[in-house]
Amino acid sequence: MVPLTSRREGHAPTRASRWLVSLSLFAAAFTVRALPARNVFDGERVVFYGNDAWYHMRRVGYALAHFPAQLDFDPWLAWPGGARAIWTPVFDLFVTAAVAPAWALGGLPTAETAAAWIPPVLGGACVLVLFHAVRAIEGETVARAAALVLALLVGHSWYSQVGFVDQHVAVALAATGMLGCAVAFAATSLPRVRASLGLSVAQAGALLLWPGAVLHVVLVEIGVLAHALRLPRDAAV
Repeated sequence: MVPLTSRREGHAPTRASRWLVSLSLFAAAFTVRALPARNVFDGERVVFYGNDAWYHMRRVGYALAHFPAQLDFDPWLAWPGGARAIWTPVFDLFVTAAVAPAWALGGLPTAETAAAWIPPVLGGACVLVLFHAVRAIEGETVARAAALVLALLVGHSWYSQVGFVDQHVAVALAATGMLGCAVAFAATSLPRVRASLGLSVAQAGALLLWPGAVLHVVLVEIGVLAHALRLPRDAAV
């Protein structure tokens, strides 16, 4: 397989410097997304951002209180007949698992406080995934610049701000993960089977998280197909 063109600098950074850069990028992204905290934490209550975040937390609270039962058919939706939510329960299950220790320690108020901080954490993680994906093909300098742009990007920070407990931040992380897996798939540094499996798992996970992620999957597939068409016939097997 023909590898992607790499533009790495001649002097590879040390492990310590890589950790420092990664921590700095995560800290920058987290700080930007934590700025609206004063609008979220109002005394002893948590004011979540957006209507969807409140319903996500209803499902999370139900799962915490009635474990292992999940809120599938909700009589509060489409009253008086009830209905099912339009999104999958994957994101809500993730939040439930993440805040379960806080629930055990302090009940629902503590769990809500912990849940409010999940979007900035996922937003920072997305910045790191992008940094490593870009560094694999464009080198350290370009990767730092790309990650810093994403850390400060209003569109991304808006959906990953503190208190915005919605699946969109997780979808962005999944899409960036697919990008990283596609880069690994098109490179020669990993065995082809392993890279193919990683990309397949990333795509399946994104679709389970949100059916609308089919748009991201299609874009990644187009890129992988375009790369495959550029390969010599004996290498594209």
